[in-house]
Amino acid sequence: MEMLWSQNAEISTLHDTIDLLQEQLNTQEQFSLRNEIEICGITEFDNENLTHTVLVSAQKIGVELTVSDIDHVTRVGPKSKPDAAAAAAAEPRPVVARLLRNNKRNEILHASKVRRNLSTGDIGLGGTARKIYFNERLTKVNRQLFREARNRSKQSGFKFCWVKNGSIYVRREDQKFPKLIRNTFDLDQVLGSNRPRDPKTT
Repeated sequence: MEMLWSQNAEISTLHDTIDLLQEQLNTQEQFSLRNEIEICGITEFDNENLTHTVLVSAQKIGVELTVSDIDHVTRVGPKSKPDAAAAAAAEPRPVVARLLRNNKRNEILHASKVRRNLSTGDIGLGGTARKIYFNERLTKVNRQLFREARNRSKQSGFKFCWVKNGSIYVRREDQKFPKLIRNTFDLDQVLGSNRPRDPKTT
């Protein structure tokens, strides 16, 4: 019996160590994205000039951005099927711009909160006008965590859920202190468990 208890304790310790290492890796990956910005809603075209599109988008929200500020621009995610009708109905893939300076990225994010109604028509793109959104780039783990935090925030009566410098926060009211959401444990502690209840306990 004592040996079984010891083995269970060892397994629990290993699980805790794995969780800690995964969290540390995610933190490092998120830090590597600190200069990247994700722009959603920009219509896809063949032979598009994404660098020009990013420059014009920044200019339209009042940020002076030059080619020398940009390290790399690309679309992320799987490309739509070649079928024309399906491609037209699909949401365009996000555009990710990696900038050379973190403060320039932050300037764009701040300006985008002031100019919230920028559309593809405003930057000279044809087709149906779409609203353009500027977001921080998140790791896959943090994207899933943020999505779950937003869903649970609504269910739990929290008015605010946002990302700042790669960290996820929630707040119930204007005057309340924000709560940091680092992992699923924090989700359960702050916003309540989303697991279905055992009918035997109800």
